Amino acid sequence: MAGSMGKEHRLALLQFGDSSLPHLNLDPILEYLECRNVLPEKRIKEIRSSFSPRLDLMKRLTKQGATAFDKFFLSLVHSQQVHLADSLRPFVATEVIASLENNGGEQRASGSNEEEMEMEMEIEEEGREGENGGNGGKEATCTYDGNSSLASLDLREIEKKIELYEKTRGEKIYQFTFPRGHALIISNEIFREMPPRRGTKADVNALHSLFSTKLGYDVQVQENLTGKDLMHKIKSFASSPDHAFRSSAVLCILTHGEHDVLYGVDDQVVNVHLLLSFFNSHNAPHLAGKPKIILLQACRGDKKDLGYDEMDSGRPLAFLNCFGGEGGMMTRNKRPVEADILVAYATPAHYVSWRNSEKGSWFIQSFVEVVDKKSHNSDLLSILTQVNAKVADSYKANSSTGEYKQISEFSSKLTKKFFFFPPS
Repeated sequence: MAGSMGKEHRLALLQFGDSSLPHLNLDPILEYLECRNVLPEKRIKEIRSSFSPRLDLMKRLTKQGATAFDKFFLSLVHSQQVHLADSLRPFVATEVIASLENNGGEQRASGSNEEEMEMEMEIEEEGREGENGGNGGKEATCTYDGNSSLASLDLREIEKKIELYEKTRGEKIYQFTFPRGHALIISNEIFREMPPRRGTKADVNALHSLFSTKLGYDVQVQENLTGKDLMHKIKSFASSPDHAFRSSAVLCILTHGEHDVLYGVDDQVVNVHLLLSFFNSHNAPHLAGKPKIILLQACRGDKKDLGYDEMDSGRPLAFLNCFGGEGGMMTRNKRPVEADILVAYATPAHYVSWRNSEKGSWFIQSFVEVVDKKSHNSDLLSILTQVNAKVADSYKANSSTGEYKQISEFSSKLTKKFFFFPPS
């Protein structure tokens, strides 16, 4: 690396080492520095195996040239250790700070039209055997960009907000980065034998606008994947090292489905539980301890919800509480491999979901509208409860066989509160 590190930067690193090393999360720092060519793979391995790896890292950084200091600062920001980065901020090049704080996107608002119109039901037919095609998803590469980590948000203010919430409410909140994380939207519209999913483009556009423009995610869209390609793409997305410097991940799948299976455009089925297993901490180590949010817009059967006639205030007469037994004693350094995954379904098991052939599905459009309105001050579980209510209350489908309703549902294995913290 050209040039030598200045004395001021060397002293700052040594001082940082004296006060901050016990609190430094080392693994994402090393991954970032290797990716940005600050340290070669050989040196990274030596640091990992040394007796005092954190101290060894500080010593090696002082010998890595003039830009190593700024890149170490960026590695702290990217790995959600902004509280440690603050101590180095006075010594960081002004153009680096400026690029972090001024790279925000202009926010746009959008509304939702609740006009009732004839709905197209996502009726699934039994899948037929077909050939698997395609080359699968392309493997992700190391593409971390230090110029996009803060955008229009000040992460220090977010950290203060989190700290205050945890202190006053006694509840933990998942940490925050900007960009927030990576989001993958998969939309299947044209199938080999099953009917096309008209209206899915409206869902894709709404989701892309929400996650990219309003919530600060890096969004990727894939369309019309075979069963084999769908499975490969999701597996590649879940295991990607790009998640190392982000605080959450989102997957949206819009396709035909039945109970526990989703369809590729070649009518081949993919097991939902297999897809979800790609996101556990064994298969997605860069997402371990981070929330994985999965939206599934698909039928889960062929039952149709006829609804019921609500009486009086509609308050239930009784509640049924389910209690589980106590688990075994927890080990300090272990966590369940299936933790931190949330799945939101368009409809309960065995039921159809409904989609407007022009405006999109009831579930996706409700999700986008509620998140847009409520994400500034509501956590994700509260938002999804309101989505359930909106799907249940705002839509109905009329046909010659009756008037039909729908309810969405979600299953959460989150262990903390999750907030989107959109830019104001």
